[in-house]
Amino acid sequence: MGDAHRAGLTVISHENWQAFSPLLRNASISADVAARIRAGESIDADALHAAEAIRQRFTAQVDAQLAKTPLLALATLPELPPTLEEAKDPLSVVNLTRLVRPFNLSGHPALTLPMGELQGRPGGAPAGYRQRAGGPADPGRRMAG
Repeated sequence: MGDAHRAGLTVISHENWQAFSPLLRNASISADVAARIRAGESIDADALHAAEAIRQRFTAQVDAQLAKTPLLALATLPELPPTLEEAKDPLSVVNLTRLVRPFNLSGHPALTLPMGELQGRPGGAPAGYRQRAGGPADPGRRMAG
């Protein structure tokens, strides 16, 4: 899933650059948002091609697993969610998406269910389950919950 996470970051960074780079002329864009938009400027065709190959492999792996079972239950976050203070630096929490972003990349629908509270923070296992039923090519199936 690490490769799929990195490929997802590549694709979303490139898409953000294409969609939102004109906003950088606006002085009201915060520095952290501007930095995230600019991150996609240097992504070239080779990087996008490599990310697409990873997308195809990961999608095939998930589809193969779903052929065996209609639902995958996985952790949403690899650790407890950050406090508001810890989340002030958005680049420091990018790693929190490493279990979620691969499914954004593959296009498989997913649902997160909170699992209570641990150490005064939402989560507990460590932060929920991702559930998925059906695939992007199977719109008749619904999320199980």
